[in-house]
Amino acid sequence: MRYAKVKEKVESSIEHYWGGIKELVERYYSRPRPVEQELYWIKVSVYKEIKAIPKILPILGEQFARLDRGLDRRLYEGLAYEMADEIKHYRLLADIVEWLTKEKVTPDQCGPSPEQTKLEELRKALKDDLALVPHLNVAHETVFASAVQSISGGPLEKKIAAAYRQVYRDELKHYSLGWKELQTQELDESQIERVTRANKTVARQYLVMRNDLFGYPISESRMKEIDQGKVRPCRPR
Repeated sequence: MRYAKVKEKVESSIEHYWGGIKELVERYYSRPRPVEQELYWIKVSVYKEIKAIPKILPILGEQFARLDRGLDRRLYEGLAYEMADEIKHYRLLADIVEWLTKEKVTPDQCGPSPEQTKLEELRKALKDDLALVPHLNVAHETVFASAVQSISGGPLEKKIAAAYRQVYRDELKHYSLGWKELQTQELDESQIERVTRANKTVARQYLVMRNDLFGYPISESRMKEIDQGKVRPCRPR
């Protein structure tokens, strides 16, 4: 199946969870929030950005021998830019943590939440299916960043929005690159079903994870409605 049809099939199966992400951000920033809650979710996000670096660095070294000998230079460049962007996102969010706490922050001081750990375990369990369209994972972060970049308020909200404007641009670039990579291969029907099912499962857990970090502005009953598609859909744009 041509990649455009695959893209439509996958996105249409997930867009209600992406709509849930947008609704989550809007609900959270429409009410007063304790600064401790803001610090909590930002510190977990700091961890999310930096944790991939130790994984990407060895890949860049290992794949160097294949550069233009089976590995397209553009794909190699894309991986290098992805690593640089992750470090930039870490810097942007760590700066906010230090501004809030007035203390120096290091990567080991920022760890995963229980729901983030569940998300990582889920991705490991589904790694073979997710690898069929490897860059699709960034879609959830792209939608989240798109929503957060539009928040308004005081000095903290302005800093968060400014940081996520940069995150959004970078994540959207990575997401688009992933679909361009798919143009070079053909997926059969069974592979499409696998990648769709796996990413739908991950998309739901991503929403659960963010809802936990924000103190559950989306109730259990509302989550069930989102599961049923009763939400304004959203896609990475």
